[in-house]
Amino acid sequence: EKIKMEEIEEKKKKHEITSSKKSVDPFDCDTDEEIEQTKEEKSVKGKLSDNAYECDTDEETPENDVDPYDVETDIDEEEIVKLLPKTSNLSLGNLPDYFDCHQFYLHGDFQPSERTLLERYIIACGGKVKPYMGAEVMLVITHSRWNKMFEDALAVSEEVEFVKPRWLFKCKDEGRMVEFGDCKVERK
Repeated sequence: EKIKMEEIEEKKKKHEITSSKKSVDPFDCDTDEEIEQTKEEKSVKGKLSDNAYECDTDEETPENDVDPYDVETDIDEEEIVKLLPKTSNLSLGNLPDYFDCHQFYLHGDFQPSERTLLERYIIACGGKVKPYMGAEVMLVITHSRWNKMFEDALAVSEEVEFVKPRWLFKCKDEGRMVEFGDCKVERK
């Protein structure tokens, strides 16, 4: 171990002599020269260090010299097709069409979830939902009791019927258009 220590001491002395010869006035050199001088000093000091943990390892070089912003990230059409699930064996039944040729108007205040469900049932069964009462509307879905607005709607379309939302649910449950029965809003 003494021999190793002596060798290290000799190397340090040689380094000090060579570094004193190389020392350049910082005002006389370019930035590139300063950087090279600093790198050389660090590498020599790291190699001559007594402590193994203070030693520099090999100069780090990037594994890839690829700019991450130049990498192609688009997925080709063929790859997209491979990633899609295979649905050819799924059997989807036909939707019923018992509200075909019927146009509906949803009158009054509905909870957003209830309104969405009613609209989905109507459209899924072939009907159309109108945003306002018009002559083409044949069925008005409402929670309301008979009132003056219904009289005005009858003036626009004489054949319009007023029913409660549960009628739609009955139709959906039975898979066909059922009689209005107790779901019809009657005149007072």
